[in-house]
Amino acid sequence: MQRLVNREQDEEFIFALLNHARDIGFTSTNIDLIYGLPKQTPESFAFTLKRVTELNPDRLSVL
Repeated sequence: MQRLVNREQDEEFIFALLNHARDIGFTSTNIDLIYGLPKQTPESFAFTLKRVTELNPDRLSVL
């Protein structure tokens, strides 16, 4: 799905990046999600949302 819109971001990398940011002192985190991507289903978006909430961001935007 991400490949279709040229926005590939590996889940493992995102988790590591956010955790590293916190480790070095970032006190506020934000994650933006895009809804309605090609081939996205309600189920796939629900899975993404579940994984993102595990990161416990301070803000979550759904565009």
